[in-house]
Amino acid sequence: MLTFDFSNILKKNIGEESGLLDDFYDQHNTIIREAYKKIENSRGKSTYKFMELPYQKVEKFLEYKHKLDKFDYFVLVGIGGSSLGSYALFKSLKHKNHNIINDKKIFFVDNSDPATLNEVLDVVKLDKTVFNVVTKSGSTAETMSAFSVIFNLLKKRNLDLRKHIIATTSKQKGDLFSIAQKYDLDTFYIPEDVGGRYSIFTPVGFIPALFLDIDIKNLLEGAKFVDSAWRRKQVENNPIVLSGLVNYLYDKKMNRNILALMCYKDKLENIGYWYQQLWAESLGKKYNHDNEIVENGSTPIILRGATDQHSVLQLFMEGPHDKLIVFLDSEETPTNINFKVDELKEFRSLSYFNDKSSKELINSELKGVKYALLKAERPNYTIKIDKIDEYHLGGLLYALELQTVLSSSLYRVNPFDQPGVEEGKKATYALMGRDGYDEKRKEMEENIQKKLIYKIEK
Repeated sequence: MLTFDFSNILKKNIGEESGLLDDFYDQHNTIIREAYKKIENSRGKSTYKFMELPYQKVEKFLEYKHKLDKFDYFVLVGIGGSSLGSYALFKSLKHKNHNIINDKKIFFVDNSDPATLNEVLDVVKLDKTVFNVVTKSGSTAETMSAFSVIFNLLKKRNLDLRKHIIATTSKQKGDLFSIAQKYDLDTFYIPEDVGGRYSIFTPVGFIPALFLDIDIKNLLEGAKFVDSAWRRKQVENNPIVLSGLVNYLYDKKMNRNILALMCYKDKLENIGYWYQQLWAESLGKKYNHDNEIVENGSTPIILRGATDQHSVLQLFMEGPHDKLIVFLDSEETPTNINFKVDELKEFRSLSYFNDKSSKELINSELKGVKYALLKAERPNYTIKIDKIDEYHLGGLLYALELQTVLSSSLYRVNPFDQPGVEEGKKATYALMGRDGYDEKRKEMEENIQKKLIYKIEK
């Protein structure tokens, strides 16, 4: 299912300055056990309800699939946690050129850039399109503004709103809930205590997955397996716990505050972008549990192997010692290509490929870069899944959620809020003239005392 290889963070392999002792867990035994105990004691309560999602029944979602099958186009309208997980599943489990080679096409409107929405509307046939509008708050500016355009366009074409719009939102609150009630739209509810970035195993992820014929039962089976291992393994032998500790130690004790996730299969790249939000929003906090200013959190950056070895590896090898590198890989590759050089054998840059495979090449590149980083005393470890399918991805996604929450206990911060994001939302509402935000607009005008702007013009 999942393998964690921590060999390249050990002092005996990577050197005294960059490595951890073989018994790094024992040195932090007390805080780790306390963190694990806190999480398990919170299981199923309040914001920790995401830990019960792998055990839910999904029959009501499966029964809804026949409605989705009537459409040729599916447009997800949502941003952040409302879209990143679904997009990651799409890119991981479907053909790279899915929308070109398939009659059933999916699009994501996940930004307020007008080109994003317009270019989707340019290619879909409205009468054959279902729009899934996803916002937990029911008021997200980017999502609701796009929804207003879609709503009016469907009305203008005399298309039945009830057939073409699915709302995914909170129950009993927010404007999207009220609109769905007023217009009798099909509505799926996000569990109240499950935050957006932890919502992949809710209608947020399930509805787009069903349109794509992704097996949501197997997703949950994978998550259940990982949850069972998390609960069954002794804490000191639990690799999810150890990975959370390693990430924390390299940030707080080793001053490596950049967490570089290099996804070594193209189909895993967008798992990385999902994880980027999960890690950054959960741990990047100004205050700890005691309301002390701590400004915690390492900065996640997402890279693609082997491509980014030709863009940032030079910096990683010889630049500042401020990074922990995590490789995300799979044992099996979805496809494999055998190389036959034949008449090109005389060229040295080609001859050694003969009778080798693309799998051998990318695996050699991964081993090579890990060795180079080790030699340069640059710490790295590897997370590998056996194969890229629903079962293993479900396990991986859930493991990364547990890892993040475990790390939050070590940082002593709340992994479920995002006050910094909320401040930006309030500023947007004020600038757009939303009712109730006059004071915020006034505050913004008073705080920006001087502007410094340069232009280069023709």
